[in-house]
Amino acid sequence: MQQVTVDAARWQQDSDGAWLCLRVQSPRAAMAVCDELQPDKQYVAQIRMNSEQKKKDLNPAKKEAALSNEQLASVCLHNGQPYISAAFFDRAENMAVSDKGKEMMAQTGDKSVAKLPVRNEQKQKTPSPILLKAAAAIRGR
Repeated sequence: MQQVTVDAARWQQDSDGAWLCLRVQSPRAAMAVCDELQPDKQYVAQIRMNSEQKKKDLNPAKKEAALSNEQLASVCLHNGQPYISAAFFDRAENMAVSDKGKEMMAQTGDKSVAKLPVRNEQKQKTPSPILLKAAAAIRGR
């Protein structure tokens, strides 16, 4: 079992799925974790607060925190620059996931997954009329 100290996190989504990115103390620590993972195997990652930090932050009145859209957007950075606006989180279709992704998330037991919208993944077989028109304009037709 690999254990690393993490001081920041972010997420991203691409054609392979949703990714959880954790900032570790060194490239060597990141490589050690990745080298230990075997392809086509599933793992369970457990995140817990450092016990020293937990003692400092212990506040029985504060059970959970809700983040505003502005706070969420402030951690969506690429090369130190924001790549998303707070308004992005107001649109349900922007939170849409694939059927497969929703099914996988539901297996974690998180009941809030049921509220996530599912995106339409139908593949377009013919180019859109806009693309066809643009291509014709480039060719000079």
